[in-house]
Amino acid sequence: MKNNGFKILSLAAIGIGLFGIGAAAYAQAQAANRPLPGRWEFKTVAAGIYNDSDDYCLSQAEIDRFYNNPCKRNSVCVYSVKKFNPDGSATFKGTWTDRKKRVTKLNVNGVFQPAKLTLKGTASIYNVPVPINFTATRIAATCKK
Repeated sequence: MKNNGFKILSLAAIGIGLFGIGAAAYAQAQAANRPLPGRWEFKTVAAGIYNDSDDYCLSQAEIDRFYNNPCKRNSVCVYSVKKFNPDGSATFKGTWTDRKKRVTKLNVNGVFQPAKLTLKGTASIYNVPVPINFTATRIAATCKK
């Protein structure tokens, strides 16, 4: 009996150790895919007819906010599903409210990299699903134009 208890404790300790190693590897992979601060260009194309583009400087604090909740300035994004994978891929489902208070449902998948983010999927505009592509590209390490 004592031997079985020792085996169970040993297996539990090994399992906890492996979980800790896995969690550390996951955190390291996420950090490697995290966007870098600097000047970024943002482009949105919906259904091939709506094109929007702008660029601005992102500080480290803005990068952290953007990474955890991708959304353009002057917009509000609320995601009911937000899933990040160790390889840099991500899935988001939720709503985007633009500066004119128009609400759009989003269902997108994408990839985070240190100098680029791409999201592709569908946006429901007036309950009509349309394809949407969002790309953010780091164009400079500094914020000078």
